Amino acid sequence: MRRFCCSLLPVLVAGLVLFAGCDSGGGTVPGNLGENTTVNLTEPNVTVIEGRGTDTLSIEVTDPGYKEFGVDVSVDESQSTAVLGEDVQGLPADTTIIFPRSATTGSVQNLIFDVTEDREALGDLTLSLSIATADTSGATVGESGVSTVSILDNDLLWADFSDDELPPMMAYSVASNNDWGTSSEGGADNAPYAVANGFEADAPSNDWLISPALNFNDFGGETLTFLNAKGFNDSGRRGLQVKVSTDYSGSGDPTNATWTDVSDQVTFSEGDFNFVESGEVDLSDSQFQSDAVYVAFQYQSSGPFNAATWEVDNIQVTGTPPIN
Repeated sequence: MRRFCCSLLPVLVAGLVLFAGCDSGGGTVPGNLGENTTVNLTEPNVTVIEGRGTDTLSIEVTDPGYKEFGVDVSVDESQSTAVLGEDVQGLPADTTIIFPRSATTGSVQNLIFDVTEDREALGDLTLSLSIATADTSGATVGESGVSTVSILDNDLLWADFSDDELPPMMAYSVASNNDWGTSSEGGADNAPYAVANGFEADAPSNDWLISPALNFNDFGGETLTFLNAKGFNDSGRRGLQVKVSTDYSGSGDPTNATWTDVSDQVTFSEGDFNFVESGEVDLSDSQFQSDAVYVAFQYQSSGPFNAATWEVDNIQVTGTPPIN
């Protein structure tokens, strides 16, 4: 028995030595960085589109060794036109990203943020940020330590009439003296809104609310959305149509231009002045690809005492700008 125990001793000692060389939540492997621990932003130039969900910036490590360390991330607000907390959500001005001891070459840590859908054609924005490591950490920043995020505006048109004025939409009356205007009557949450009502007009109404020229050549997937509400009934017609033209002059009588009716794509209010979402009206058809596209709301009534009321609001046309 003594001879058997002695024969096991070298094996047990060797096993203990191997076990001591492994890390198992507090082992003895040295907690050091690699000989050349380097971090980089994976994309020095990033392009995103507003309102399209979550976007990500990644920081990648090379030769991390076996030591936890932090990377400081800073947004240079003086070099950015985007405003944190307003245009960009979820990204603080300064934060620290931690690489754990388990990181290996090629491991990444992500910065996740959202670009707000501003619903206004305000133009593109930029966001400038950089990374740095603490002098005492031993890690260094590689060639890609700065990233510029280009935020592309996806809005071609936004009209919410919040100033109680029709622009950027334009009203044109073909017939009747009851033209498109604005109102807050009824206390709707989205008031003020644009409204047309041919009741007691001097003639059956034919009144148009027309957008400015929209350049679809610079976008794809163009989509129209809006709110609409109906009051009263016109026994002869619904009273509201949505149309699109590429040959309207931008002023004057719209009946001199060619208009395509897209009303069959719209969800219309059934009455009682209840606002409903129009749904997404697809304007991406090739016939609409032009540098001067007009979207119009045509209001008509059967007569001065047989007219519905139509209200529209939050008119938005969006598209997908090209990402080079």
